[in-house]
Amino acid sequence: MDNRLWLFYPENDIALARGTASFTPPAAAARLRRSGEVLPLWTGRDGDRFICSGVNDRWLDTMCRTFRLDVLPWDHTDFSLRPEPWGWSAASRRWFLESGFTPDSLPDDARLDAIRRLSHRRTALQVHSLLHRALPFDVWPEGVEIASPADLEARLRACPDSVVKAPWSSSGRGITFSSADRTDRILQQLCGTIARQGSVIVEPRARRITDLAMLFTYSNGTVRPEGLSVFLTDDKGSYHGNIVAPQQHLHDILSRHIDPAQLRAVADALPDALSAVLGHDYSGPVGVDMMIVRNPAGDGTMLHPCVEVNLRHTMGMVALRLARFVDRPAMFTILPGDHTAECAYTASDGLLTTGRLPLNPPGADFTFLLEIR
Repeated sequence: MDNRLWLFYPENDIALARGTASFTPPAAAARLRRSGEVLPLWTGRDGDRFICSGVNDRWLDTMCRTFRLDVLPWDHTDFSLRPEPWGWSAASRRWFLESGFTPDSLPDDARLDAIRRLSHRRTALQVHSLLHRALPFDVWPEGVEIASPADLEARLRACPDSVVKAPWSSSGRGITFSSADRTDRILQQLCGTIARQGSVIVEPRARRITDLAMLFTYSNGTVRPEGLSVFLTDDKGSYHGNIVAPQQHLHDILSRHIDPAQLRAVADALPDALSAVLGHDYSGPVGVDMMIVRNPAGDGTMLHPCVEVNLRHTMGMVALRLARFVDRPAMFTILPGDHTAECAYTASDGLLTTGRLPLNPPGADFTFLLEIR
């Protein structure tokens, strides 16, 4: 099995929206990347390496000894490693080119164009439509893509309680919640999104109960399930953290809100839907975000089976890999600021047993935290 060279590049969705290799990320996104450079230490396999600008050697040695890790910073000499960015774009490819990789070892322009096209939120609409037809129960209604400012205004006047999404964005960014008293205020902003990105996606607004995702590896039309993710967001859809636990524990959490048979039906239908939409233009990680929501027709719940399709690594995949380091349910969160001085933990036999473990060294602008509460 070939070893990988990881690049934590969380601003990749913003880079896809820009569509250029010469890309300067927002300051907050750049700080998040620098803070999380070492995150592949916890997600990689033995022998993998990761790109970073420097790391606290004492901290790294302690983590490797305590948790039996063999994923180290790249020494800029081994070009046999397979490049593995958080997500592919012209901007993330540029990192590897500037590090010395040859163009023929990286995705070409045609492949990157296909990945950018498939990363559009239109893909989620297409997968949702296929699931809607395949599933033997009602799911949350599909959204629509709108490219005309006049059509957008008409839609929001008719259906004011909506969610409007930019074609390329993530983690709650690029999402606008509409209501009857906000329509006039948000139309100018949303028409600007149409001018820059060509369209917007409009969906009925759901009352969220629980966020989840199904995670896959996709290659040449073949879909391999990786696991389930249960995560936390705020009212605007911004990511707050993941539950880190065995898969059965996550299924048990969700079964409190939805019939497990529905989740199994979605898991069975998704591979065909993804293959039909993605074809042979993409290989790599896939995360399909979903929600369990309140049923507007009654007191029960229903499933929104395809909120997003993420053609990249996700924090849910990080949480999936972190499960091997805990012996009981835990939480993975990202906190602004350096909280390492407040952290104390115990570990045994390569497992976190109590407390709060910082997954990145002290001194960073964000703290990636694994916590047993």
